[in-house]
Amino acid sequence: MGAAVSVGKNGAVQVPLFTTPVPQNGFAVSGSVGVPDTALLKQIQKHPAGLYANLYTAEGRLDWSGHH
Repeated sequence: MGAAVSVGKNGAVQVPLFTTPVPQNGFAVSGSVGVPDTALLKQIQKHPAGLYANLYTAEGRLDWSGHH
């Protein structure tokens, strides 16, 4: 997805989850995101195991990977 990144290295954000600040008193969020770059979307659909996400919270960082 986008530029190749070495394992253990941070890459550039390809699909931002939040484009505005989350309310400080909120405890849950939900929604969806669009992927306007059709080439990136096709790559995500074809190789979902190559995905990863990082979500930073007051409690720390949550990580998700398409690898099982």
